[in-house]
Amino acid sequence: MIELKEVTENDADFLFELYQSRESFNLIEPIKHEDQQSFVNSYVQKQDSNPYQIWNVIWKDDKRIGSVTLQKRENAFGIWLSPEFQQGGFGSEALAEFLKKYPLEYYTCIINIRNVSSLHLLQKYGFRIDGIKFHKKGLSKNK
Repeated sequence: MIELKEVTENDADFLFELYQSRESFNLIEPIKHEDQQSFVNSYVQKQDSNPYQIWNVIWKDDKRIGSVTLQKRENAFGIWLSPEFQQGGFGSEALAEFLKKYPLEYYTCIINIRNVSSLHLLQKYGFRIDGIKFHKKGLSKNK
């Protein structure tokens, strides 16, 4: 059985490792360890600049295995699992616990189109595809 626990400052190292372990197509941008610590601190201190209204670490038998977030905008959530806990049913268990613990009128989730496992998971829980979002990185003015 998994448990969702509110993120604390003690979770920063784990969350940094979790971020670094993502597939390259799931990385938003490279970050430094100290940036992750500052981001976690901004959440813990409930600063307006932090985009999350909820940020939990997913625990399994006293071990951190992932995280789940809910953004302040559009009730957009995301679930990330450490690679060794992917494909083991933990994402499904975490999503079920999240939906039960944080009932809302609606939720949104943005996933990479190549992430077939996440697509199937969301469909299993009654989510439907509502569109496709396109993204293009611009050139930096410093290059």
